[in-house]
Amino acid sequence: MPVSEALLRLADTPGFWTSDAAIPADLAALELRTSFPVTGGYALVLDLDLATGERTLGLRIPAHSEPVQLGRAPAEGPYPAALRWWELDLCARVIALEDPTLPHPGLVVALLAPFAPPMPDDDEATIAAIRTAAYRSLRRDVPAVVPSGPEQAPLPLFASDDWWPSLPAASPQVLDDETITELLRPADRLLEVRSGARFPEKT
Repeated sequence: MPVSEALLRLADTPGFWTSDAAIPADLAALELRTSFPVTGGYALVLDLDLATGERTLGLRIPAHSEPVQLGRAPAEGPYPAALRWWELDLCARVIALEDPTLPHPGLVVALLAPFAPPMPDDDEATIAAIRTAAYRSLRRDVPAVVPSGPEQAPLPLFASDDWWPSLPAASPQVLDDETITELLRPADRLLEVRSGARFPEKT
């Protein structure tokens, strides 16, 4: 199932990632469900309530239409540890093999990584590098800068570029490095949900 146009538009909006800026008005009241098929009828399902900012991660299993909820997070967080990092990394690689429009690391990791925080036995530097690459892969189309300058050769006194400043060019990168660093900041507390009868002691 291809990623919806609405989600692609959201991914181009910095406020969607930082939760501190407005998203497009025509999308603000939507509830979006995006399914990322993995293999054998299994899929990771992300539900977005754009009115509240709430995000829910689920696992769809074969022969079931509704996903099993793995974790839910309010707009301001914190996110529950619904996945282990290696599970997300493996799923994202399989998804990329099946769908070339979702390369790894890319949108899948950017969207789902908050649900897979590093654990004590994880290599945090490697995880940070992969997440950084995923966020940096987010690109948007930006209009070409309209040339500014004289329509004809000016007098020598006015030929300096100071008299004809260029308009600032928008960056095609959705998130700047400062914002990415903030997104990578560890949560204040870890919400462990991998316990109870639904999960085996060892995964």
